[in-house]
Amino acid sequence: MYGGNLGRPQGVDFLMEVLEANEWRENSYFVIVGSGTEYLRLKRCFLDHDFQNSKLLSALPKEQYDNLVRVCDVGLIFLDCRFTIRITLASVILFGKSDTGVVGYGSEYRYWDDGG
Repeated sequence: MYGGNLGRPQGVDFLMEVLEANEWRENSYFVIVGSGTEYLRLKRCFLDHDFQNSKLLSALPKEQYDNLVRVCDVGLIFLDCRFTIRITLASVILFGKSDTGVVGYGSEYRYWDDGG
C-alpha cells in the first residue's frame, strides 16, 4: 500500500514501473491512495495498462485509510533523491503503529525494513 502525495518528489515513474513489473504476480495486490501533481499521469497509466492487481484511489476518509493500513502487509514509501525537501515520517509512524512492514525506495538506493 502507498498512501500520500503523488508528486515528482515521490518518484512516480518508479512507482509505475513497480506496478507494471508486478502485474503478473498472483500473490500481491497494490493499493495506491493519494493525490498530487502526478495523480492524473498515474491514473492514465492505470487506464492504459488495465491493471488487475492494483487499485488507485484519489482519497479515503481517515478512518477508512487507517483501517486499510491495518490490513495491509507492507507499506510503500517512494522518494526521488533529486529532491532535497524534508519529508515527514507520518507514513512510517502509521505503518509502525499497525505492525505493517515498510519498503522504502530512493532513486539512488534501495532500502528494506521488515518492520522488526
